[in-house]
Amino acid sequence: NGKFIFDIALLRDNKLHRFAYISAEGKVIRFFLINKREDRDSPVAVFDACMICGDMGYIKKDGQLICISCNVRIFLPSVGKSGGCNPIPLKYEYDGKKITIDVKDVIAGSNYFSQI
Repeated sequence: NGKFIFDIALLRDNKLHRFAYISAEGKVIRFFLINKREDRDSPVAVFDACMICGDMGYIKKDGQLICISCNVRIFLPSVGKSGGCNPIPLKYEYDGKKITIDVKDVIAGSNYFSQI
């Protein structure tokens, strides 16, 4: 139906959950879901890239989100907001149970990635 749908229960382990979509041109577009707060459901969807460092991506280690390129630690509650080395926001809807992302919104982020 042109949508990715994820159950919020997926994020309750407080890990980074990375996904990839391959565009018609063969470009790999990565995004991830993460729970911004360990004590309650606070999901966010973002591209696995930033405006400063490009598409090197992020890891979550010892409870911190880290940019692989520059090693900066990202304040988790700020994920989903643009700026600095924060991951680029991805449009999504959250109804309290499910996170829904339109495939067209993922494809719109293809210019952030170089891998084909």
